[in-house]
Amino acid sequence: MASRYIFEGFLERFETKNEGVEIRLSTGQFDPAPREAPILYIYAKHPENIAALATELNAILLEDDYVYVEEIAESEILIHSNLETPTIITAREITTRLENYEACDFEFLAYKNYALAMQYHEAQSKANEKIHVALQLSHNQMQRLAVKCNLHETGSTPHTLYAQQLLFLQRIVEALK
Repeated sequence: MASRYIFEGFLERFETKNEGVEIRLSTGQFDPAPREAPILYIYAKHPENIAALATELNAILLEDDYVYVEEIAESEILIHSNLETPTIITAREITTRLENYEACDFEFLAYKNYALAMQYHEAQSKANEKIHVALQLSHNQMQRLAVKCNLHETGSTPHTLYAQQLLFLQRIVEALK
């Protein structure tokens, strides 16, 4: 059997159970109607050196980076990640299955969307506050420039400079509104 890539995405979790290891990977793209199944389950029954495998999978999980899954043989799979060498899963029997999203995926998506909305709201509030302060400072400076401009004769160099600065600040105020 020639090797072939079967999935790419993120390692979400793994657990040892029933003399094996079950691994769940996700594409990480929450398209509500994906064309291809976005979840891959790998079950390795009686894997070689289960403790070392768990350590490597945990390292990938902590890395939280994109991985590529390659099927080498019926009983061997490689998980390519940012680790120096691919994680090799060799077992008596390996089964893979592609699945659609589950309720936990939609819960996660809802949580992520809520967190992003809160971050956006906070950033927008800070930006609005900064714009408000910039408008106040600009209005105060415009008042000072108007007074200084009126203290000088029309056509004089100081009057012209103050008038130009006043027009520039008016353009800034209009841009901030």
